Amino acid sequence: MSRERRKDRTHVKRAGGSLRDILVRVLLLGVVLAVTGSVLYLAALPFQYSIREGDVGTDIKAPRDIEDKYTTEKNKQAARDNVEDKYRQDDNVTKDVITRIEQCFIAMDDVRAFGQSVLEAVIAERQEAIEAYNEQERIRQEREAAPLAPTGTGAATARPTPSPTPAPTPVPIDDPIEYTDEFIDECSDILPISFTREDIIHLVTLAEGEYESLKNEVSQLVSTAMQSGIKSEYLQNRISQMSSELMSPVHGFSQQTQRLGMNIISSYMQANFLYDKDATEDARDQAEAAVAKIVYKRGQNIVREGEPVTHAQYLMLEELGLIRKEGVDWRILSGLIAFTLLILSTTALCLMLFERETLADIRRFSVLCLIHLLVLLTAWGANQIHPSLQPMGMGVLLVAVLINRRSALILNMLWAVIAAFLSGGGRSGISTGALALTASVLVSGTLGIYIVSHSPQRTTFLYAGAAMGVVGAVILGAFDLMSRIGWEPLLLSMAMGLAAGIVASFFAIGTMPMWESVFGLVTPMKLLELANPNQPLLKRLLLEAPGSYHHSIIVGNLAESAAEAIGADVLLARAGAYYHDIGKLTRPYFFGENQIGPENPHDSISPELSTRIITAHIREGLALAREHRLPAPIRDAIVQHHGTTPVSYFYHKMKEASQNKDEIDIQDFRYEGPRPQTREAAILMLADSVEAAVRSLNKPSPQKVEELIRSIIRGKMDDGQFSECPLTLRDLEVIVRAFRTTLNGVFHERIEYPDMGQAE
Repeated sequence: MSRERRKDRTHVKRAGGSLRDILVRVLLLGVVLAVTGSVLYLAALPFQYSIREGDVGTDIKAPRDIEDKYTTEKNKQAARDNVEDKYRQDDNVTKDVITRIEQCFIAMDDVRAFGQSVLEAVIAERQEAIEAYNEQERIRQEREAAPLAPTGTGAATARPTPSPTPAPTPVPIDDPIEYTDEFIDECSDILPISFTREDIIHLVTLAEGEYESLKNEVSQLVSTAMQSGIKSEYLQNRISQMSSELMSPVHGFSQQTQRLGMNIISSYMQANFLYDKDATEDARDQAEAAVAKIVYKRGQNIVREGEPVTHAQYLMLEELGLIRKEGVDWRILSGLIAFTLLILSTTALCLMLFERETLADIRRFSVLCLIHLLVLLTAWGANQIHPSLQPMGMGVLLVAVLINRRSALILNMLWAVIAAFLSGGGRSGISTGALALTASVLVSGTLGIYIVSHSPQRTTFLYAGAAMGVVGAVILGAFDLMSRIGWEPLLLSMAMGLAAGIVASFFAIGTMPMWESVFGLVTPMKLLELANPNQPLLKRLLLEAPGSYHHSIIVGNLAESAAEAIGADVLLARAGAYYHDIGKLTRPYFFGENQIGPENPHDSISPELSTRIITAHIREGLALAREHRLPAPIRDAIVQHHGTTPVSYFYHKMKEASQNKDEIDIQDFRYEGPRPQTREAAILMLADSVEAAVRSLNKPSPQKVEELIRSIIRGKMDDGQFSECPLTLRDLEVIVRAFRTTLNGVFHERIEYPDMGQAE
């Protein structure tokens, strides 16, 4: 009757607990939705001002570092404009000018030679004409001076007077030479530049000394000018200066000679100090690069009270989203609401698909919600310092250890999206920085989950944090390199990413005891600490009940091997085995493994009392566990490891001693239970029974051990002890093999050594 009343009270308690759980879930979900929406709202919609360009403003501080791009660009353009054009002296132009002038003088020499030949031909013609004139004059004079010849026979007659012979026309020796058009044309063909008729005639008739002086002076002037360098814009001025030097009285050149020289200079002079576009652009780029960016640091006043808002300030405020537009931007608001609901509902769906048991456990559900809120608020605060400093890894490590890996992976995806949103993705769209932060959180978080899951120790948190920080920094740096940003922001981003991982591990280590104590959760680190032989209860068990202690050690080995084989919690199985019999510390010698000698205290008391003493070790163990604040899973292992199995030995002893055997009810000899609720508790029940039974075997063999194991499992199944735990038939078969392997190692057959006079 009392058992039924306990069941009724338990039913009422569970029903009341369910109603309370529903209220707690609704409250937590409401808080999560409100806080998440508020934080994302703050990230997407900063405080805005109703201000226009030119208005007298109040103090407006930058919520984050912002560059005054407008003023910076103006300063850069001014720096570029102040850079003078760069020139380079082209020696090839100098050589070309000098060579072409030399070739021009060679052509002029040829023209002078050609003119000389023409002059000589004219002189020769005049000489021939003079000689012909002289001959004609001689003949004429001879004719006039000759006597008359006689005419008729023997008589002198008078000679008539002859008519005088006209004198020849004298040759004009000193008349200037008349140069023909054909001569001028031939000279023009020889000369590489254009000369007038008068210039050609003057060139031909120019005295040799003056001509040589002209050549030397022109060559000297050109060489000096080209070596000093001439810019294109100053070319005409330099030609004028050289012409003025030719006209100097010092040289004594005639005007016609000066004109020849000026014609040569103006025809061939070129600028050899050429504009260097590449050098100019490089110099301008260097000047532009030397201009420091005008950056307003976070917290610095962009606009000061009483000062008008400039165009540059207005552009910065607009970029920061601090300018309030007319009306409500329903697109942003509706998008924010939809985004918040979508990411949270998607996360909930993933948890429902893969972690339904976690959601069903109110403690774990509460822990998930509270960790999410802690991560959200911590990330928001860190984001005010630098986006890459958000310690999302803290939540990942906590969930992986406190709950499980799958829950951590699911929430890691949620936090990666939120990290990107907080970093600015909510205001400016998907940017490279937001994408880099998403990748960093996803990859580093997954790595952290792997590390803490495979080495559950507190120092592992530090290793996981360092690894997460390094990987996060590398990913952020890789994205920054692809974005071609400067080295200073790249190194800062990597440093913050590294710090985020380390900070996350410190936060996780620092808050771990709070989660363990407040919510009664057992972490792998806690289980390792509890399994330490220096724990007070284990030391007492070793000293006061050594048989029970060694029994617990072997049970722990069996439970650990079986839990590992079926994928159960290995550390919980071992720690539960170590503490499952601590209730025997109250009356250690009432248990066979602690008895020394043939005396048995049960021989002097009734079987009913013995049963109460034996079954009391569960209640007494639970009391000790509570006194030493052992976590709930360990307490559950203590009270469930016998389930509701009967103490068969005293039941049969009572039945044999009683005259009314039918009145003896086996229910009065059962443990109070409850039956095992978890796979770990069921494994502990089997390991406890198997170890005690195998220890009693005479000459145990592998076959006997396996038969005994299967017999015990069948007995527990027939008694319904596994009806409330998720243990399958396949699991039981795997447990048989695991127990057999472990026990064969414990009770292996020893080789019989011959007697050699000493103990083996």
